[in-house]
Amino acid sequence: RLDGRVDLIDAETLRRTASFEAFPGRSATAIDYSADGRRLAVAGEGGGVGVWDVESGARLDALLRAPRGPRAANPRTVQALAFGQGDLLAAAEVGGAVRIWDVGRRELLRPPLRLPPSVLGLAFSPDGSQLAIPFGALSGEAPNGVEVLDVASGERVARLSPDGEVRSVAFSPDGGLLAGGMVDGGALLWATDGWRRVGGPLARQNTSSTLEVEFSPDGRTLATSHADNSV
Repeated sequence: RLDGRVDLIDAETLRRTASFEAFPGRSATAIDYSADGRRLAVAGEGGGVGVWDVESGARLDALLRAPRGPRAANPRTVQALAFGQGDLLAAAEVGGAVRIWDVGRRELLRPPLRLPPSVLGLAFSPDGSQLAIPFGALSGEAPNGVEVLDVASGERVARLSPDGEVRSVAFSPDGGLLAGGMVDGGALLWATDGWRRVGGPLARQNTSSTLEVEFSPDGRTLATSHADNSV
């Protein structure tokens, strides 16, 4: 929430079951569950990142990164979080820095990756071996595309250059496809075997920016949410 609190909602009843304050006085800007559903990573304005116990709402140890600087237009603000396999947690700042932590050890896996601003999305592959990072969306003249990293080595697997700006990404459950949500309102698909485009753009009648993309558990349906509040 904008006041820095996080609400937990029962998915069946849509009733709030718990609430905790993550960042007093600073908006909570990104959240993601660990694979086992027991931990929740939360990011706040100014680059703050922490991990909370879902059942109790208690923060687990100190923040991985504390908020710094102004609340508005802060390049450190984290706009995307993604838990990977085990204890891996990735965080992407608007200004282009991407960090990967080993949460159990509370250590960075390696120095931050620097990409052109802005970075608004992240997605680990299902096996946790790769991390897809869309960069450069909504940044004017900066280069844009999707960087795919090998998590173990930190080396680039692929750099995808779509015709347009990608702000969100998602892997299919079998890892065979990567979807990209476009600023112009559409979506693209790539086959991860060779990173070739699959079909044409998935277009919409209006051009409201695609905020998020997500595959269904069986991988047959792709859901998209948009800036005009449509899905």
